Amino acid sequence: MLLHYLHRPTETTKTLGTVVFANPNGISLADAEARIVAELIDAELFIPNRLGIASLCGNTDPEEDDDYHEFVSVKNPEEVPTDARTIEMFIADLKTFKKANPDEFW
Repeated sequence: MLLHYLHRPTETTKTLGTVVFANPNGISLADAEARIVAELIDAELFIPNRLGIASLCGNTDPEEDDDYHEFVSVKNPEEVPTDARTIEMFIADLKTFKKANPDEFW
């Protein structure tokens, strides 16, 4: 499953990114999107380096907060996975992060 996200440092500038997860259980796009959005900050934001995804603003330190990134969408990809996790594992990581940091970001 292809996850699109972006970093918008200014109103007129944005950088788009993607990550591809395997979807061995065949969860639907609608289900994946609903489950992801339920775990995001304000239903759209996340900090990618805290979740093992490349930051689009150049920060590679997982302990350092970088700017928030926006979730855009999920799609069925033709590309091979670029992340070792499945989409369900990524959603589980979102849930774990949210539970571990309830006051920090939510």
